[in-house]
Amino acid sequence: MKKSQPISKLNEKAKKSANLLKKVDNSIGTHKKDDFFKTPKVLYESDWIGSQTDEASEIGKQVQFIPQDGTGSVIKGDDSPALVRYFLGTDINISEEYLPFVKSSIIIKSQPKLQGHGIWRPSYTTYDFDYHRIKGDSTIIYKGKSPTARHFTQDNIDDGDVVSNMTSSWYYGTIAYTLAGTSYVLYDAYVVDTLSSWDYDPNTGYYKSFRCPALDNLYSTSVTGTGTYVIYNATPSTTRNITITAPLMNHSTSIHASGRLYINGVYDQTYTIDSPYNFIFINGNVPSQFDVIKKNYKLFYSTKRAKEFRIIDNTLENFPTTTYYQTGVLPYSKLYVDVNFNGYPESYKTNYASTLKSEQEDGVWIKKETGKYIYQISGKFYISLPNELLVPEDVTFVDEDYSQNGGTYLKDSENRPDKSIPRYKMSSDFNLELKLLLTLNIPKDYSSTESYDLQK
Repeated sequence: MKKSQPISKLNEKAKKSANLLKKVDNSIGTHKKDDFFKTPKVLYESDWIGSQTDEASEIGKQVQFIPQDGTGSVIKGDDSPALVRYFLGTDINISEEYLPFVKSSIIIKSQPKLQGHGIWRPSYTTYDFDYHRIKGDSTIIYKGKSPTARHFTQDNIDDGDVVSNMTSSWYYGTIAYTLAGTSYVLYDAYVVDTLSSWDYDPNTGYYKSFRCPALDNLYSTSVTGTGTYVIYNATPSTTRNITITAPLMNHSTSIHASGRLYINGVYDQTYTIDSPYNFIFINGNVPSQFDVIKKNYKLFYSTKRAKEFRIIDNTLENFPTTTYYQTGVLPYSKLYVDVNFNGYPESYKTNYASTLKSEQEDGVWIKKETGKYIYQISGKFYISLPNELLVPEDVTFVDEDYSQNGGTYLKDSENRPDKSIPRYKMSSDFNLELKLLLTLNIPKDYSSTESYDLQK
């Protein structure tokens, strides 16, 4: 830094600066009155640069318009965001000492459709596409977006997609045991069901058993849930669709579970829910590890919780049969499957994420030679524009029912015609125009300060 100079020297430099500013005023700018600055001036004002401007004709100047409307909106005129990126610059002749006082501004040309800019969180209305409604007579078994294959969440219950008293818990974790010196470990296990027997009388062969596919509480020594309870004695009795607590690891216990099986630490194979691994514990053999927790829910066709609800490719499977019910009667006279049906909850409001944020880089001065520079600036921001371009979309449509037949259900007929729904998107054919404005803003007290060569 230069040494401080006498007041007389500073005053002399101030006079020279004032004369220089008069020259600058005549050669590079248009005078604009502002009480905060001594001599504000427009150094450069670009033409309007549009997002549809030919890049070849505007080297180093570019505006990009990128719609972010995603799936669009079902209501014409709903707003969606568009990303605007800009890369602007110019050559400019200016003395180096004035660079700190140059201010850049990006100006957006007003247009009737332009709703806003900057950090913007528009909301849009969209279809609940793949919306399903499965009923047993008038009872809703499931409603909502395409159901998952086997697992339902607490959100599904909270949102009313499923009724909690038609569900049971999936128990998930690790189960291990050792038999004759061989260790068996099932990782990522989902317990499908349990079968236990107890109160065995070796003299008569009498015992009790409980098969439980609907698990409410599961421990290494007991299970609570709904299933089939059998008393084996001189006159065996069977009670279906009963909820009880039964012991495990008493006389014999069988646990069916999916997962990855390792034998003596070596991977053997993966078992599925439909083809589970069968743990058998007899004669006092117990698991060496039984770490399972509740994780999601299994959905059944009815509150009897006899048969698990299954739908694959919009077709019902794993139907209830009369043999699964204590009464011998199916829970419904008919089952109905509707997908994207007329009159379903067609739309809902969605807010765009708050991650839509504007960013502007600091301007960069590139020195070509003394008094000659290239100025460049880039950034991005979001604007909101209406969705007005009609883009129809084909969706799955199903309107089918299943009737009782032979103690179970059979599909009456297949009804899956194409269905087209309207969607509106933001047109990319929109010419957004920006301009770059550079102004020289000299503070009032500039004449009373020391100036320095920025290169030293």
